[in-house]
Amino acid sequence: DIILGGPPCNEWSGINARRKGVDSESGSLILQFAKLINKVKKYNQKYHDVNHRTYFFCENVPEVGKVSEIENTFGISAFKVDAKTWGPCFRERAFFFNWEPNTVPEVDSVAKGTSCLKDGWKMPVNATTRGIDEKARTLLASYGRIGDPSTMYKARVKEGVDVASKYAPGADIGAEDLEYNLFETGDRERLMGLPEGYVEKPVIDLFSK
Repeated sequence: DIILGGPPCNEWSGINARRKGVDSESGSLILQFAKLINKVKKYNQKYHDVNHRTYFFCENVPEVGKVSEIENTFGISAFKVDAKTWGPCFRERAFFFNWEPNTVPEVDSVAKGTSCLKDGWKMPVNATTRGIDEKARTLLASYGRIGDPSTMYKARVKEGVDVASKYAPGADIGAEDLEYNLFETGDRERLMGLPEGYVEKPVIDLFSK
């Protein structure tokens, strides 16, 4: 037997300033899911075979992996993986499962946000520093990120700026030497690993209704 689940994350997500975790109805569902797994395991051992193995797999945002009550209920620690290992986006997630996982490579994938964009455009780090990063901070498709400059804009060095003579190797490029523009649909497709033309309309249009 295998039990799969992904309880709602809205009361756990770091982007929700009013999150209540287990103190909310939807936030407590991950505990209910863990308790259900334990009931199924006991049932199978009682009515089928004491050695009967019940596998389970649960996914959620990384914040749930910091709560001891959740880990104690599952009986294991959260296994955390970041999508940056395989693609151009940062997206850490916590997983609970009861089998030995394959080793996750420690070296990031060669896929970078910079390699996905064209014409010299790169990823801005955040709205404060407005520097340039190699990877996107989100999958760029969340309604909550529509107005976020750290994910909605791409940056590149202004024409005529001699970076080699003005900046030391690896130094952050000043905002005065960068220009910014909104992501186009094609940019989003490439950053999300989708083939060009997969998204027919700009992502912001998906939330217009």
